[in-house]
Amino acid sequence: MIAFFKANPNAGKAFTHTEEEAAEEIIYDEYGNATKVKKEIDPLPPICHSEIKYPSFQKSFYKPHDDIQNASKNQINKLLAELGIRIAGFQPEKPVSSFGHMGFPDRLLERIRKVGFLEPTPIQSTAIPQILSGRDVIGIAQTGSGKTAGFVWPIIYHVTKQRPLKYGDGPRALIMAPTRELCQQLYAEVRKFAKNYDSIRVGIVFGGVNMYEQGKELKMGVEILVATPGRLIDHVKKGNTELSSCTIICLDEADRMLELGFEPQVRSICNHVRPDKQCLFFSATFKKVIERLANNILNDPVKLTQGQIGQVNENVTQTFKILGQGGQTSLILTNNNYIEQKLQWLLSNIVQLNSVGSLLVFVTRKADCVTVHEELKKSGFKTGVIHGDMHQVRLNSLP
Repeated sequence: MIAFFKANPNAGKAFTHTEEEAAEEIIYDEYGNATKVKKEIDPLPPICHSEIKYPSFQKSFYKPHDDIQNASKNQINKLLAELGIRIAGFQPEKPVSSFGHMGFPDRLLERIRKVGFLEPTPIQSTAIPQILSGRDVIGIAQTGSGKTAGFVWPIIYHVTKQRPLKYGDGPRALIMAPTRELCQQLYAEVRKFAKNYDSIRVGIVFGGVNMYEQGKELKMGVEILVATPGRLIDHVKKGNTELSSCTIICLDEADRMLELGFEPQVRSICNHVRPDKQCLFFSATFKKVIERLANNILNDPVKLTQGQIGQVNENVTQTFKILGQGGQTSLILTNNNYIEQKLQWLLSNIVQLNSVGSLLVFVTRKADCVTVHEELKKSGFKTGVIHGDMHQVRLNSLP
């Protein structure tokens, strides 16, 4: 027993978020925000696919609707212009204009309509036919474009067409995201649309919480897994899951994932999945680093771009109030008087702003986040606070 504790000094200790993150070195910008996590997460070791006999699988389920099949080139170009979408790639599928053109089964269409979707968004109209036909896809679309549903729906359909999981099999579909918060959002979306399928189990793994419960769920088997790269690698190394059963993989917010320094980990995960997998990249930007990664991992992809890259969603109204001496805010960003001026403006206008609906206040630094929170509380406003130093348990308890 003594030898055991010498070899395992942390045995019996309660798990905390701080212990799990102790090995991380966080790089901060000039405002005190974490810009990159420099945790040395060793990528998965190389794998020799030629030594593995993979069973065949189906990844093309799309049959173009007669209305789309018979549409002329001018009609398709007109539709693309109306959608504001550019398509690049070899012989892409034509865009569709309704859910009836997609060929989804009734039980999935029922969930889509029940959630409130009446017609597909532009990125859905163009991405879904490509994904259902088995093509690799790069989707560049702004926040609020409906891109999440644009890959979640066909992934659910893809999974229903695969053979049932056997004991010890890993997931059929893998969705990776850069942060635990996005993972939780994606997990909720997948579960919401897969609700009519009792056979589809959805799992989620991310850092900041105990691995034991996650590992138990993975060993029981999940058809669709939502994960952050680092925690997924931990589970694969521990033998809680494997990736050879995966037939479709999606990277959401791929640009952010690479900005956080996860390129080696992402590459190793993708390389552990069978070579003939279907691969999807969705991002708000298409920087050189993503293009390089896509060229290495994707096979003859179709690239879809909605609007101008980095363009703000047209449904979002933006107004500006410039504070400071003569509008020269860039010269006094760290000036305490300027910060106080902004806070006073917020306190003077918060009632009017809050009369429209709930209010989100974004600040530059974590310290300012706490300051604004406390000042609003002193003024009698019910407020909550969220920032990167908060433990996952507390984040999960937020309304």
